[in-house]
Amino acid sequence: MLSQLEGELDSAFAPSSKINPFLNYQGKPFFSIAMNPLYEESHPRWAPCASVIVTRQADVAEVSKAAVEGIRREMVRRVGMVYDADELYLMPKAIIL
Repeated sequence: MLSQLEGELDSAFAPSSKINPFLNYQGKPFFSIAMNPLYEESHPRWAPCASVIVTRQADVAEVSKAAVEGIRREMVRRVGMVYDADELYLMPKAIIL
């Protein structure tokens, strides 16, 4: 059974996966993004070590428009582009872990 779960997780988290793992606690969703050193240092998801950043979706939704615009301006200044992670989470399939 554990090997089956491991295989399903490998499939769900593979870069080519069309599955969108959904994280929640007590019915409240979390926003997550995977970062790692496999990206080029100029990529917004580059990090010195592999990590998954998780925060409450409600906290993300509370960020003011001015703050979002400032974050995006800084992103363009640092990496030359705006990386909109929302597209990663608008996929047709979902699994609940």
